[in-house]
Amino acid sequence: MQAQTEIQRKKNNRNTLRQCLGVLFVSLILTACSQGSDPQQGVITEDKLSAPFPKAMAAILLTDANLIVDVIVDGDIENPRRLEELVVDTASGTYSGKVPDFPIGRFELSLVYSVDDPTLGIVKVVTTSGITVTVVANQDTAIDFSSAIFSYFVSGVVTGLSGNGLVIQNNSGDDLTIAADGSFTFSLALSDGNAYVITVLTQPVNPAQTCVVTNSSGEVNGRTVSDVGITCGLVDTTPPVITLNGSDPTLVPLNGVYTEEGASATDDRDDSVSVIVEGDVDTSTLGSYTLTYRATDTAGNTAVLTRTARVFSNDFITTWKTDNSGVSDSNQITIRTEGSGYNYTIDWGDGQEDSNVTGNKTHTYAAAGTYTVSIKGDFPRIVSGPNSDAQKLLSIENWGNIKWQSMNSAFSNCGSLEGNASDTPDLSGVTNMAGMFRSANTFNQPLN
Repeated sequence: MQAQTEIQRKKNNRNTLRQCLGVLFVSLILTACSQGSDPQQGVITEDKLSAPFPKAMAAILLTDANLIVDVIVDGDIENPRRLEELVVDTASGTYSGKVPDFPIGRFELSLVYSVDDPTLGIVKVVTTSGITVTVVANQDTAIDFSSAIFSYFVSGVVTGLSGNGLVIQNNSGDDLTIAADGSFTFSLALSDGNAYVITVLTQPVNPAQTCVVTNSSGEVNGRTVSDVGITCGLVDTTPPVITLNGSDPTLVPLNGVYTEEGASATDDRDDSVSVIVEGDVDTSTLGSYTLTYRATDTAGNTAVLTRTARVFSNDFITTWKTDNSGVSDSNQITIRTEGSGYNYTIDWGDGQEDSNVTGNKTHTYAAAGTYTVSIKGDFPRIVSGPNSDAQKLLSIENWGNIKWQSMNSAFSNCGSLEGNASDTPDLSGVTNMAGMFRSANTFNQPLN
């Protein structure tokens, strides 16, 4: 809420300043199209200049602001002569004033008209140039403004500036350093039809800010450009915040369907930030899969969050190589049991399945090879050892939800056994683990 209040305050300030500029330049917009179409006469008498207002400086503009006229002789813009004791005659649309050190002789005359506004300060409006005069001592010198060239200034308002070093440009030049909020005017005026492009050359620092220009380009069309806006804000270094929908980790049954529940993101500056999801889940293969969620705000700050999708099975899943050495034939495997409490179903991995098995079970394959075997149901104990198919057992792929009662010699002598399971066995009912991995030298996986 505080951030919103600050943003609204800046908008109000910007609007107030623009409204002031609008009052200053409304007559300019309405009248400048006919600028210079009628002969206009002025006169220089010794050190006094009398002249009509340019139409862009209609007398109505002077009700709330004071007229400033700077006289430029032969293009010497570094040493303008500002009219003193200025008298404005709004009825006749003329003004007069004294020119300090007015030269004698032939020279080119330019006049720069500004308005001293109590809110905006001095705002340059229009300049006239291309006027050649010959001033003779002790004589009145007429000035013909009918052939004058009128040029207009580009100005605007800066809001939100708190850092130092902001520099803006017009048409890749005319650099202007801005120190504080308020109005600005570029020093070089533009003739009718000329383009203007306002850009930020140097962003503020201490604190670091990003300033954005609005109404940044266009063409001068017989009027002063006054609607350029520059809005500054603190540099955004805070990434969005991502919130996952659904659970993490997400459990997906083997050969089931993974449904992406998505995520949302919020940002302290941007109203809306999209979230991109990267990654795939192969539900036909047991294991854990990482899904990556990325959200990037307009300032380029990126947030990353991950979710784990685990493809699981309730079955005890193993792989076997039938033609390794063992007690059964080269195209067979034998599952050894011991004790009671068995009632299980076994999928042999070749399309064959046996149900309601209560003890040992041998299966014959059509051809020797490596097969994946899945067991579910009541299967309290598996037994291996010297007189078994221990060497044929290659890996444990999934422990499932089998409630083991004993692990005594479960994988003894399984010299090729590897642990690939992403889950852990339920050993809560086990009281004997003697020789569980005796001589199973390749197995190296934690069970908890």
